[in-house]
Amino acid sequence: MTNKKNDPYEALRYKEFRAYLVARFLITIALTMQAVIIGYEVYEITNSKLLLGLIGLTEAIPAIGIALYGGYVADKSEKRNMLITFVSLYTLMCLFLLVVTHTNFANFASKQTIVFLIFVVIFITGIARSFSGPASFGLSAQIIPREEYQSAITWSSAAWQSGAVLGPALGGVFLGILGITHTFSIIVIILCIAIYLL
Repeated sequence: MTNKKNDPYEALRYKEFRAYLVARFLITIALTMQAVIIGYEVYEITNSKLLLGLIGLTEAIPAIGIALYGGYVADKSEKRNMLITFVSLYTLMCLFLLVVTHTNFANFASKQTIVFLIFVVIFITGIARSFSGPASFGLSAQIIPREEYQSAITWSSAAWQSGAVLGPALGGVFLGILGITHTFSIIVIILCIAIYLL
């Protein structure tokens, strides 16, 4: 018989935590898929290594710069609604990228305009991350009893790590098979499933 105090699966016995875990996994997959696709598209359009490097900086500046405020807001807010709000923002930004990278839009707009709009989306995504991260951790702490925190943290970390590894691979595969617009459609679907689970 398993000793409950040493049971690594104890956190998984909570239905709400299992749903949260799958949602976290899907959100990580979606965001890392999106990062790979954006990098590919920017390099494909500009052939600029500098702009490729600026992608990460464009997201990091707001994500780091607003992180403390994001944590403060998450502490004062209802975590689930806050997380759903910012995952919905990710979804809207992905829908916007779907439109921007669609062939009809690409034929209408200049390459500079498309790249500028992509960087605007990256910046907004960085802002969303500074709020969704603290909300996600706060929600995890709310849905699991204190004595199960260690198990919950382990599973939550595993979900993030798995998604971070699987996402770029899936992004590359879908991009190669389906093209950029359809891959963004898949990311939107993944994020919608995550919102439903939250």
